[in-house]
Amino acid sequence: MFKKEDRYLVVKRKDIEAFLSDEQLVALDDICNTINYYRGLRGQIKSVVVEHDWPEYNIVWKMIEDRCNAISNS
Repeated sequence: MFKKEDRYLVVKRKDIEAFLSDEQLVALDDICNTINYYRGLRGQIKSVVVEHDWPEYNIVWKMIEDRCNAISNS
């Protein structure tokens, strides 16, 4: 059976701008640049984020669950 995992950290740009101090913005920028540099050496991650209050949220989770269950049952 498919089990949801907490594998990614997603930070909304709107929240970054609203809630972080100038010092925190500089620190986050430095952290992101470091991660992006090393990620670039290994290959970029491309993803889709669907927020829980979007009507597609449950549909997308069901699609992922069905695909993962099909793989594990083959």
